[in-house]
Amino acid sequence: MAGDVEQRILAAFSHLLIQNGYQGATTKKIAQAAQVNESTLFRHFKDKYSILQQLVAEYRQDIQTVGDNYQLVGDIEKDIMNFSVIYQGFIEQHLALFLTGIRESQKLPELKKVIKSLLDLIRNILEEKFAQMQNNGEIAQDIDLKVEIDNLILLNLGQAIMQHSFPDSLFQIQPQEFVQNNIRTYADHLKPKN
Repeated sequence: MAGDVEQRILAAFSHLLIQNGYQGATTKKIAQAAQVNESTLFRHFKDKYSILQQLVAEYRQDIQTVGDNYQLVGDIEKDIMNFSVIYQGFIEQHLALFLTGIRESQKLPELKKVIKSLLDLIRNILEEKFAQMQNNGEIAQDIDLKVEIDNLILLNLGQAIMQHSFPDSLFQIQPQEFVQNNIRTYADHLKPKN
C-alpha cells in the first residue's frame, strides 16, 4: 500500500516536472495530482528534493538495467542502433529528469551534479561496450572512443529534445527513421577502413 502511494507521488511529480519545472512543482500540487493529502506526501518524503532523489535512484537502477541487458551481437550497426533504440525509450520514460536537468540545472547546482553523475553512468556503460567492439575489430583502432561515446549520447539526447520540445521543427525526425538513417551513418563511420 505504501509503495502504491509512493509510486503515485513519484508519477505526479514526474508529470509536474514536465509541465511546470522543478520550481513550479510544489508539494501541494504534487499531493493534489497524486490524490493524497500533503501530510501523506510528507509521511513518505521529507521534502520535494527527497522525491527528486527517489526519481534519480530509480533512474540509476534503470540505467544499470539497460547496461546489464544491452548485449552486443557482433555487428556494429546493429549494436549501435540497438543501443539507440533502448536509450531513446529510456529517455522517453525518464523525460521529467532530462527536461528538468536541461531547464533548471543552472539554478539548482545539486541537480546539475546529479544529472552529470547519471550521464557518467551511461558513458561508463558505453565505454565498456565500445572497448569490446574495438577489441573485436568492429571499431577502427584510430577512433577516439571518448569522443565517439559523447557524440552518441549527444545525438540521442538531441533527438529526444527535438521530439519533445520542438515537435513542429524542421529537424523533426521520427525515432525509427532517426535510428535507421542517422545512427546507422554514425555507426558506419566507426568501422575500420579496409
